Amino acid sequence: MTKTKKGELYAVLLSILESFFPIFTLIILQSIGAISSYTLSILVATIAFIVIITIQKGWHEFKVKEAYKDLFLTTFYITLLFLLIVIG
Repeated sequence: MTKTKKGELYAVLLSILESFFPIFTLIILQSIGAISSYTLSILVATIAFIVIITIQKGWHEFKVKEAYKDLFLTTFYITLLFLLIVIG
């Protein structure tokens, strides 16, 4: 499979995955609450991330310490945005 076809396949799969987000959010928020659903989504994303990084053998990329500040700020702002939208 060419890189172009692989990229298009990833884009389609990502779009399908993202299209389920509002449905899952409504179902989860009705049953367990906002903070619990956020925790659950973080847990699922972390497990998926670990699986992908392990398959691609990309653990050596965590040695790049220059990216830590940007990663922390991104995580902080995503969490803050979630809290402001869902909770308050």
